[in-house]
Amino acid sequence: DALPISDHLFENELFGHVKGAFTDASSAEKGLIAEAEDGTLFLDEVDALSPPAQVKLLRFLQNGEFRPLGSARSAFANVRVIAASNSDLRAKVDLKQFREDLFYRLNILSVAIPALRERGEDVLSLAEHFVDLHATRQGGDRPRLSEAARRKLIDYSWPGNVRELEGVIQRAVLLSTSGILHAADIELPEGKSKELLRNESLRRAKSFVVGEFERSYVANLLAEHQRSEERRV
Repeated sequence: DALPISDHLFENELFGHVKGAFTDASSAEKGLIAEAEDGTLFLDEVDALSPPAQVKLLRFLQNGEFRPLGSARSAFANVRVIAASNSDLRAKVDLKQFREDLFYRLNILSVAIPALRERGEDVLSLAEHFVDLHATRQGGDRPRLSEAARRKLIDYSWPGNVRELEGVIQRAVLLSTSGILHAADIELPEGKSKELLRNESLRRAKSFVVGEFERSYVANLLAEHQRSEERRV
């Protein structure tokens, strides 16, 4: 799960503050909402918001109203909000960890992005993008991914998703001494391949089904025994 965001940091980043709002506030500063006027604001890891922060975000989503830190007056902004979460918000609502009314405000249009390991060729497309990006930043020639390196990237399960992929590619480009990134240049932890994960999932499913059968079988035996005892009485 995402780490919680402090209420003060959330309000300051989103709503801004007036001069003198807190010790270091030597001048007024706009927040992200004011900066995004008539545009779109992307909120990542919205599941990390505390209950008070959720209330303030909900108020803004309902009527476009917000109040900068230290201000006695509210302001209004016309902003489209796109929110992302690393966890299942519906499940968090059921656990009383996320406001249901805020969930419905955010869930007007929902897009579920599968984990990177489930997106096949997307791994290679993203890897090529990160090779271009980090080769350009380092000012060197763009290395090419060998076929063995590409297979290694596809076979890995990527538990850290896109951030992990970028870190692996950035390190490979940084340490590259030739125009080709070989499989040995792609440093991956001793993790599980997608095939191993599929086999593990199959074992878990099989274990669950067998366990359910055993429980049902024992329950039926006990019930039959109870009925036999009652008939004898």
